[in-house]
Amino acid sequence: MPLLTWGCAIRSLVDHSTADGRMWGWDPNVRCLDHALFPEDFTLAERLSGWLDGTGEPPAAPVPADCPGCRG
Repeated sequence: MPLLTWGCAIRSLVDHSTADGRMWGWDPNVRCLDHALFPEDFTLAERLSGWLDGTGEPPAAPVPADCPGCRG
């Protein structure tokens, strides 16, 4: 489920199928649509804490090196 919108179509999503609310990122700007969705290193509680205290950053994941559709 979408939780935060960071602009430029970048989003943070929460996975309600996990007990801790695992977070996922969506960034189609430098990644092809096959790789635009990726796991974040946050739980819902950690993401919200960062958002509230101003330390939260938009989701970012390395661009797959072996994908010609992704831009680096």
